[in-house]
Amino acid sequence: MSERRVVIGTAGHIDHGKSTLVRALTGIDPDRLPEEQERGMTIDIGFAFWKYGIAFIDVPGHERFIKNMVAGVTGIDAALLVVAADDGVMPQTIEHYTILNLLGITRGVVAITKSDSKDADWIAMIEDDVRKLLASGSLKNAQIIIVDSISGTGLNELSEALIQLAATIPAHELDAPALLSIDRVFVKTGFGVVITGTVASGQIKVGDELQLLPQNIPVRIRGIQSQNEARESVVAGERAALNLAGIDRQEVLRGNRLCQPGVFSVTSAFDVLLEACTDHPIRHRSRVRMHIGTTEAIGRIDLLEAATLSIGESPRFARFQSEEPIIAAFRERFVIRRYSPMETVGGGIVLNPMPLTRLRHETNFERLSALLSDSGEDRLIAAISETEPKAATISRLAIALSKKPVAIEAMLRTQILSDKVLSKSSGTITKPYAQRISDEMIKTVRTFHSTNPDRVGIPQGSLLEPYPTKIGSSLSETIFQALLDQQILSIERGTVRLTSHQPRVNSKDQERISLFINALRAHGLTPPMPNLLATELKILEKELFRYADLLREQGEIVVLEGRYWILTDSFKVAEDQIRGLLMNQPTASLGEIATVLGVSRKYAVALLEELDKRGVTERIGDSRQLKSR
Repeated sequence: MSERRVVIGTAGHIDHGKSTLVRALTGIDPDRLPEEQERGMTIDIGFAFWKYGIAFIDVPGHERFIKNMVAGVTGIDAALLVVAADDGVMPQTIEHYTILNLLGITRGVVAITKSDSKDADWIAMIEDDVRKLLASGSLKNAQIIIVDSISGTGLNELSEALIQLAATIPAHELDAPALLSIDRVFVKTGFGVVITGTVASGQIKVGDELQLLPQNIPVRIRGIQSQNEARESVVAGERAALNLAGIDRQEVLRGNRLCQPGVFSVTSAFDVLLEACTDHPIRHRSRVRMHIGTTEAIGRIDLLEAATLSIGESPRFARFQSEEPIIAAFRERFVIRRYSPMETVGGGIVLNPMPLTRLRHETNFERLSALLSDSGEDRLIAAISETEPKAATISRLAIALSKKPVAIEAMLRTQILSDKVLSKSSGTITKPYAQRISDEMIKTVRTFHSTNPDRVGIPQGSLLEPYPTKIGSSLSETIFQALLDQQILSIERGTVRLTSHQPRVNSKDQERISLFINALRAHGLTPPMPNLLATELKILEKELFRYADLLREQGEIVVLEGRYWILTDSFKVAEDQIRGLLMNQPTASLGEIATVLGVSRKYAVALLEELDKRGVTERIGDSRQLKSR
């Protein structure tokens, strides 16, 4: 058979022979601690490599060490459920099997051990009890093999069953981001800090720069061992020992996570789909122990849809509020236990590793339902919609879906998604949200027309001002341009109007505007300040500013330095005169230009600054020249 890297975890009640069975199969004693050797009882998780790329994780069976058991079976590919023939199904047999169910372990083999101690009728009764237990869970079709680790009875049959089981396990996705939950930390003389764990996703290579969370410490992979061999890389599903550079022993703990930077993030809460597994209902705001990866965190469960969740009820959406920093991956499985007394009460899958909205937000139920979809596009759209009213960045989407940024970018380029989202350099929004923004823009312009019927329109800057901080400039400009392309809006000289709008000026205002224009024509390039002009025309200054806005929007006047108004025709004459001067000589001083225009230096400066802004001239020291195109 072709070798495949597979991790099989043991499960079962204390003293049912899990470690003895692993030792009989592999020749390796998984009980590594002196205390375990002395007491003859597994306390912590142990490891043994076998043949054909198969590794075993051996877990403790005592109820006091369920925490270690959950840490051990997290990330396994299959289970070896062990039931002793002399005891039969016991409390931790049931709890361990419940945990396997909650973690979604659907492949496994059951070994009934110590078979030489009982007769065939007794063993048949035990086997019947085991089948009744399996019938309600994920291993209902598992093969049951009768073995005895001491005499060797059934070991060949069990070996063959495990090898065949390993062959059915599909390969892990290697393009996923690297993630490993640490289950052991030690220092090896001459090497430094070494951590062990099962690679949960992606691959890890010698030289990789990874991130240790929740401490947020960058580390480098100095060396890798797997299956007792030095390796250049390990992939999802493999047990590995990693030699870390750039970190001290006291900085690393079991439960920490080693991961690809920028994909996983520390949080204090995450949204889940939760199911109950005991007669003790899970109550809203109940304090629980969350087991995820190799981490145990204490926090509270907030139920979204009800005050309680009982066994037999459909899984419900909930939020775990942690009392300490925690890391979760999208679609990752977890187990929860009561805070006290400690009992496994439920588990489920993570749907939102770092929620942005409150749990009972009106859109949250729909969004969490979409995250359950088998469609990657639906899940991505749900993640995008959560960030609204802001645009979703690639980095945010990578964290939300636990995917590499390049994978998110590739999904956004597909035709399916291009029809459903709008993606630009500033971020991504859904098409329905883009339509709402488009409608807002139209409403803003329409409201402006209603309030200011005599004005051509609203300044473009005022219309677009709210949107760059929400969705970024590139998205807001794209939506605005679409309205121009559809001829719903029009823009002239920076003023935006509904295409159908025509300004309406009453006769009294029209008469005053005519006086205003005639006065500006008379003053030419040397207009007075607005207050003096208002006095001259016997018009309120604020009214004069209103007329100036109308004329500016229509392109009739130019505003210099925000305080002088001249007719556009007069400005063009001045521009032509300055162009003519600078075409005959490379540069001209302010005095020369003022003389040509027949104005004081004050007005010459105002005219030149406007020409500089328009890209006609540019300042070189104290002189001006035509700006090269």
